[in-house]
Amino acid sequence: MTFHLALNMAGAVSAGAYTAGVLDFLIEALDEWYDARETQRALHGDDFESWTIPAHEVKLDVLSGASAGGMCAAISAVALQEIFDHVHQTESPMGNRLYESWVRSIDILPLLGTADLPPAHSLLDSTPVAKIAVTAIASQAGREKKREWVAERLRVILTLSNLRGIPYSVNEANAGSFEERIAYHADRVDFTIPGADWAALRTAAMATGAVPVMLAAQTIERARAEYENRLWNDCGSISKIPPAWDDSVVPPRFENVYVDGGVTNNNPFECAREALAQAAGNGGRNPRAGREANAAVITIAPFPGEEPFDPAYDASKQSELPNVLKALISTLVSQSRFQGEDLRLTKDPDVLSRFAIAPVDNSVQDLPALLCGSLGAFGGFIDQKFRDRDYQLGRRNCQQFLRKHLAMPEGNAAIGTGVSPAVQDEYSFVENGTRWYPVIPLMPSLRGKIPALPRDEFKTTEARLEQVASAAAGRLKAVLHALAEHHAAWSLLLSVLFDLGGSAKVKGVILDLLTDDLKATGQV
Repeated sequence: MTFHLALNMAGAVSAGAYTAGVLDFLIEALDEWYDARETQRALHGDDFESWTIPAHEVKLDVLSGASAGGMCAAISAVALQEIFDHVHQTESPMGNRLYESWVRSIDILPLLGTADLPPAHSLLDSTPVAKIAVTAIASQAGREKKREWVAERLRVILTLSNLRGIPYSVNEANAGSFEERIAYHADRVDFTIPGADWAALRTAAMATGAVPVMLAAQTIERARAEYENRLWNDCGSISKIPPAWDDSVVPPRFENVYVDGGVTNNNPFECAREALAQAAGNGGRNPRAGREANAAVITIAPFPGEEPFDPAYDASKQSELPNVLKALISTLVSQSRFQGEDLRLTKDPDVLSRFAIAPVDNSVQDLPALLCGSLGAFGGFIDQKFRDRDYQLGRRNCQQFLRKHLAMPEGNAAIGTGVSPAVQDEYSFVENGTRWYPVIPLMPSLRGKIPALPRDEFKTTEARLEQVASAAAGRLKAVLHALAEHHAAWSLLLSVLFDLGGSAKVKGVILDLLTDDLKATGQV
């Protein structure tokens, strides 16, 4: 009577605010249900036929994530160990780590400061991110709360991009030759909660979210044994593949430099799936059919796709160098979000071991659902209003997902026996002739419709954009100065942009870019 869950959080940049909102409602729904379960058990014990709510159990075994999703996973790992103050539209409590981190605390102006200089490690100042991490990923005395629906040993898996790379041999016949080796850059860190080193988790969270060039890379010490004992899944066959390094030169511990996990694995579904199958006792694969499914990976994907297929696509124009370079970046990012097999199985209605929550806002037409998706997904940092609205959209979308999508058909082995005839009508629905039971049933207090917040109420101002453009120009000049101190070649770019072009002109270019993009999405 236990259904096992893994939450997998894809990369999102500032749209981590949306992911955070989804998590907020999901935790609230599970807490409300399990509070009601305690009441039912006190009244009826294990006489489930007398219960007035579904009696099956849910166990959250795995959190996985990349980039902003990895940061959400790390913050959630802490939040799940304590009292959680949920954020509704009419209130904003101070004790919600997700809301504090993704809505209140993060902002573009501190990111355009100069506290990190010199030397220059990134275009943005990463010290505000470190300050947020110190607060968000640390235990707080007096707020401890044990949740029955959270596994006693919760796994947290964050993907990282290892700039150093780990060497592997691709041709055993020529083992030892330099040419037959490859450097593998897709990396990960694995924690178990409770018992994790919060400082290590904090650094890993900043590493998985370190957008290349924009935010500072992170240095993490790793053990040689981590790579030598790592298990690889090859079509269901689990084995170890030792790195191709020389025993005489590789120390037991060494440092790697890491950037955004989304560069090499923006949607670490497989990490979550493998860990979940192990936790649920399913071997190498979770059952997919409706009656047998006892475990599912839920992927929170703020950006599962891009614009619709354009029939008016001008291939000749798009083949020009500037357009190719622009398209290449979005192509690499988009391709890292969903692989073909993941996409096919997630869409298959007969596969009930994997689900996805993506932004939906039916109140607008021809505009992206997320305000944080503008400016290459950095738009949410421009104004707290954008983040606040997307956080609430995440709560709204999660409610609808739990109500009608995350459900199992009648007769499912894990939850079917926990629903008595007395509660069938209230806690199930019929679709296409089949009766379905939500895996996480909504208690009456959470069934009220969460309204879609009007986009027009969440616009930024021209004065705010002018302030941001001025700060951005100042930050860019300071970064180039810091680079020029150590690398003479940067002096030329500094001279061209500011000495010849002038600070006012640089600010004007930045302001035009901000204004044009945000006007196109109705955000200013």
